[in-house]
Amino acid sequence: MNYAKLDNDNLVIAVYDTFDPITDPTYIQIDSFDVSLLGKIYDPDTKTFKDNPNPPEPAEEPEQESEDDEYTTIPELSKAVTANSTGIDDLGSVVSDLSTALDDLASAFTELQEAKNG
Repeated sequence: MNYAKLDNDNLVIAVYDTFDPITDPTYIQIDSFDVSLLGKIYDPDTKTFKDNPNPPEPAEEPEQESEDDEYTTIPELSKAVTANSTGIDDLGSVVSDLSTALDDLASAFTELQEAKNG
């Protein structure tokens, strides 16, 4: 199943491919994993995606860090990763969905093994 994730202005901010249905109203089911929808506006009346009449300005290139930069502790590394993570929306939700899918897969595999052996 493929979904477009919308923000509060119906702007497509992400595209997902999942095994399970998503019931959150900010996710719209789409026919295929179409990344060209990113940045388009969803019209709920016509159920179509339209070009954004006010696209955002391109983001500035981040400064390159020198090869001498090192992070000596996990909190320093975590802060650096968080500071450099832009454009990632609902990462926790995606990780949770993946974790659930892996748990379901492991359970199904165990049942198959038991059926084979028993």
